[in-house]
Amino acid sequence: MTIHHSAEGYRSNADMYAAARPGYPAEAVGTFAAEVGVRPGRRVLDLGAGTGKFTRQLVELGASVSAVEPVEAMIERLRETVPEADAHLAAAESLPFAAGTFDAAVAAQAWHWLDGPAVLTELERVLTEDGALGLIWNAYDVAVPWVEKYYGIRYARASADTPDHRSGTWRRAFEDRDGWLPLRVHRHTSVRPMSPAALEDLMLSSSVMGALSEDQRQEVREEVRAVLAADPATRGRDSVGLPYLTECWWTRRQPVRPGSAAPGSA
Repeated sequence: MTIHHSAEGYRSNADMYAAARPGYPAEAVGTFAAEVGVRPGRRVLDLGAGTGKFTRQLVELGASVSAVEPVEAMIERLRETVPEADAHLAAAESLPFAAGTFDAAVAAQAWHWLDGPAVLTELERVLTEDGALGLIWNAYDVAVPWVEKYYGIRYARASADTPDHRSGTWRRAFEDRDGWLPLRVHRHTSVRPMSPAALEDLMLSSSVMGALSEDQRQEVREEVRAVLAADPATRGRDSVGLPYLTECWWTRRQPVRPGSAAPGSA
């Protein structure tokens, strides 16, 4: 099972990822759940589930959740923290489930890492005829000057081909794709209070940072400290509010009308 080379850092970063990454704001999750149909009695597939940050929230909504994740260290952490979920070491592009198994699929912080067309082909198989797909990301609000500089620390170390959901290239998989309704979106802003040390750990939780040496990781910590020391909004504070923009996207399979061709058929 292969993953993008830029994601290799997650193999050694699972513990820090689990400890440092935030969950998703309740208001955003409420909108997302309503649109995607995450509720008691629903069968939901969590794609690229990582350490189970969003899996836990899906379970708390009462859904029956199966999670797939291709990085063994991360899925093992998910099994420890969300034992209620049915967890599989598997790629979203090759799902180990029978046809029509799920009412909905979701990807939290993950879709931009995936081969979109291949995953959609698999979802057309494992979802019900009117099954939904929801995508959610927590992103730093880089409109805030110090946050732009903070994000730049990670951006400067990423290779040119490292996937980033901000580019929007992930949406190409849905363009002219038969059998799906147009994507819709809801954006929610929030602020997460964090200590300066927690901001350092958050920065180091990314896949890009997971591949660094200890000396390089210390350099990253020093760069974060420099960013915080340089801005009056963050300088000398024991707690800093990190602004987030949570994006919720969703679509749904479009049932085939009698007499029309099935999606993907010639």
